[in-house]
Amino acid sequence: MKAAQKPIHAVTTWVRRQPPKVKAFLGVVSAMTAPVLLRVIVHDHDNLFVAAEAVHALEISVLIYKLTKEKTCAGTQSHLNRSFRRTENFREREKRETT
Repeated sequence: MKAAQKPIHAVTTWVRRQPPKVKAFLGVVSAMTAPVLLRVIVHDHDNLFVAAEAVHALEISVLIYKLTKEKTCAGTQSHLNRSFRRTENFREREKRETT
């Protein structure tokens, strides 16, 4: 019996399986509808600006922290984190196999 998929996982899987032209079309449509949705949803644009600045300040703080502690900013984005972990796991497996 197959386990139930989460809806977001089903959508991302579907998008990954689509040809590049369909992905490009979906990207263009999303880019066109996002500002329209923001215009409809956000009534006080000052709040949106303050929220964007707060997120930006948080991102800069994370980058500064990583630079001071780890001397690198690698892996600051979630998809970069996943690919970085896969690479590290692959390297560890290679080391174990060669010894």
